[in-house]
Amino acid sequence: MNKTLLYILVVLNLLSVSLVFGKTDYGKFYDESRKREIPYKVYYPDELSGTYPIIIFSHGLGGSVEAAEYLGEYLSQNGYVCFHIQHLGSDESVWKGATTIKEVIKKLKESIKDYENAFNRFKDIPFVVDEISKFNRNSDIFKGHLDTVNVGIIGHSYGARSVLIASGEKINKGKYSFKEPRIKAGVVLSPNLPDNPPIDLSKIFNDIKIPLFHITGTEDGDPLDRKSDFSPLQRTIPYHNIKTSAQYLLILFKAVHSTFNGNKKDDPYIDEHLESVKKGVTAFLNCYLKNNENDGIWLKNDYKSILNAKDTFEWKK
Repeated sequence: MNKTLLYILVVLNLLSVSLVFGKTDYGKFYDESRKREIPYKVYYPDELSGTYPIIIFSHGLGGSVEAAEYLGEYLSQNGYVCFHIQHLGSDESVWKGATTIKEVIKKLKESIKDYENAFNRFKDIPFVVDEISKFNRNSDIFKGHLDTVNVGIIGHSYGARSVLIASGEKINKGKYSFKEPRIKAGVVLSPNLPDNPPIDLSKIFNDIKIPLFHITGTEDGDPLDRKSDFSPLQRTIPYHNIKTSAQYLLILFKAVHSTFNGNKKDDPYIDEHLESVKKGVTAFLNCYLKNNENDGIWLKNDYKSILNAKDTFEWKK
């Protein structure tokens, strides 16, 4: 079967998808209690009618609101309002002004070691959920159009840590939690384990009660080269150790770390990979945020048919 026909069949399977044009706007939330700005870029359907589930996107270390534009555009075209937020202290401001790659990496490594940056990043998520609820009451554009009962979160790399922690992963060997109970489903792109995790990972994962879709690649390495023994397979450890809710895992053959941010460099199958991510993530979110049973059935039974034969997809309850 040729690829064109195959993708047509996929679209027919995703019964809840109705492509429309999307819009974007920029803005900033402000947390008075922390004296902290949280810039955002919001993607939303061109014609707002009814209510739309909310997606919060958390960028990786050194990123910005422009991260994973391909996902924001696609999801907004398929009935979601997506807020891509920026975490000051672990965003692009950390490395801007550096003149060499070595200096950039040094600044990024320093940022990720700063617990205040990490805690602020994790606190950004519940604050943004609060602000989105206010938008639903007061915004000229979004008033009455935001489904604040059905909130999802997506993140890449350090942003995937944001997703896991907002979902219930405890930090500092299980001592602290930043769980956001209003989030109903999450997508973790290039997930990481915390540094020096406990031997018994159930201590940090046992409070995750929502479905998560873990996505990585066979070449999804550590861009900062912090550990000489790092293997991309380590990015599957959260999937294998979360046992309290439905979990999904996609491993894309030859996908690299920057693939999931939409970077078209270094991935020989980038266009195919991005299509696979968009289709799988949309079906997953439709199932858990729109209660679309058909998309959940398609994801579990037929999604593999659109993937490369060397890709891996599995799920568990």
